[in-house]
Formats: sequence, C-alpha cells, structure tokens
Amino acid sequence: MTCHLSLVIPHYNEEDRLNLMEEGLVEFVNEIKDLKVEAILVDDGSHDKTLSGLKRIGKDFSRRHNVAPENFNLRIVALKKNSGKGAALQRGVAEAHGSLILTLDADMATRPIEILNWQKDGYVNLKSEPKNQVFIGSREHKNSNVTDKSSRRIMGRVFNRITRILSGLPFHDTQCGFKLYTASLAKEVFSKLFHLGWAHDVEILMRLQQEDVEIHSLPINWTAIDGSKINPISDAWKMFCALIEIRAALKKENAQ
Repeated sequence: MTCHLSLVIPHYNEEDRLNLMEEGLVEFVNEIKDLKVEAILVDDGSHDKTLSGLKRIGKDFSRRHNVAPENFNLRIVALKKNSGKGAALQRGVAEAHGSLILTLDADMATRPIEILNWQKDGYVNLKSEPKNQVFIGSREHKNSNVTDKSSRRIMGRVFNRITRILSGLPFHDTQCGFKLYTASLAKEVFSKLFHLGWAHDVEILMRLQQEDVEIHSLPINWTAIDGSKINPISDAWKMFCALIEIRAALKKENAQ
C-alpha cells in the first residue's frame, strides 16, 4: 500500500509493558480514518519474552482489532543481539515505507495519537511532506502536559543544560523519543549514525542542525511509566562521555 506514515518503535526487555504499546496502537488505528499507516516494531536483542510477545501482538492484529488491513500494516523486525536504541531505530527507519516517519518509545509515555493532535492544531499535515523540517516533542514546551516526579524533572533539566552546553543545541528537551521526520531526511541522517546508544537523539539533532534543517519543538502529553531503564546519575556521566565522542566524530567527519 502507499503509506503516509511509518511508526518506528524500538523495544528492549519490554515484556511487562507490551500491553501499553498494544493499547497505544489500537487507540491510534481506530482514529486514523483516511491515513495509511504502518508500525515497525523492532526488538533490540531482548533477553526476556519481548520478541515472542511482539509476535503474539502482530498475529492477526488487524482482524482482532477490526482494523482495515488496507489502512494499517504491522511488521516485526528482530535484531540478533542488543545493539542500542539508536541501532534499533536505525534498522526500523531503513525498513520504513512511509513518506513520513514517527519514532516513539515502546512504553507509550507519549502515545501515537499525539501526532493527530499535532495535525489538528495545524503543526503538521500527515498527507504532505514538509520541506526540510523535523518536529520533536518537548516536555519543556509551555503547552505540554507532563506527569512525572518533581525530582526526575529537576534532574532532567540539569541533564539538558549539560547537553545544550556540550552540543550547541538550543533545545530544552533532546531526549523525548517522539520525533517526526520526512522519510528522506530520516533515512539519510540515521544511516550516518555514529552513536548507537540512547545518546543518538543528540547526534541526530546535531547532524540535522549542521544541514540547516528547521527543527520545531512541539507540545506533547507525556506520562512517566514505571520501569524506566534510565539512571539519572550513572547515565548522566555516560551521556557526557557520549557527547564528547559525538562531537569529535562529527568534527573529524566534517574535516574529511
């Protein structure tokens, strides 16, 4: 089918939260109406029952949820070993057929239906390709509705301050997984990805900024979900090291 939108959702040891992912997809496909959508669920070498759970969800998904198969397609991609969130997204983006590509997290902290809110509010048109533009969800946008512990919000803001200083990016939330690209931009920038861990978000934005792509931070509804794999202390140090590596890699790349 001609596909307007591809959802690319990475998974790593998510067996206890797959029900949230399925609920988010069902909610979305019941509202898409005249859009043609595919969901690419990428298992990043999980060690639990995530892959078997994804296969269970994918089996007869359209029939079980009364979705017109000509409007929605679900595919599962399995990486043989755990390679990082960036690697999972890289593979999913490469496999996507949509003219627009939306990346989002498996825990559905921001559900895919949010993209319809962006369209309703006039930020995007899901039936046309915006020229040289990318749209990123921002939990720090004044119109965002965020449910999280205050301690995590404070740590997140400190973390983002460090990120802005080291990366030169102006955005107050680089790490939200909810991002919308044109297929051509996504495929180009993800194919060049150096850092395959969760610092990939910063590298992607740095690469887009270098190419003078317009990056728009948009409001979202976001709810913290139990089971986060982020450790604010140790991962802040890892992020610092990753940013140094990314800066060096991009500098070397640009010098060649």
